Amino acid sequence: MKTDGRDKRRRWLKNQLSKHICNCGEQQPHRLMFYPHHKKIRYLNLRYGLKHTIRIDIENLITESSVMCWNCAADQKEDLSIFPEF
Repeated sequence: MKTDGRDKRRRWLKNQLSKHICNCGEQQPHRLMFYPHHKKIRYLNLRYGLKHTIRIDIENLITESSVMCWNCAADQKEDLSIFPEF
């Protein structure tokens, strides 16, 4: 079986998420997201390699984002957040 590097990029993104905890206490990486840039971060991360210059843009998007779980992000999107500082 041949890997195309996507597994390595997925692991990198999962490691970035595992460094954070949502304000509600959720800490499992597969339940967290970089709000509001998660889709763009995932797209750029899977599209380009780990050594590509786009990596700087991805890291900038990560620093601009706040890490929250999918439930808190849905509440934030609907403006029902229990965390007003976001």
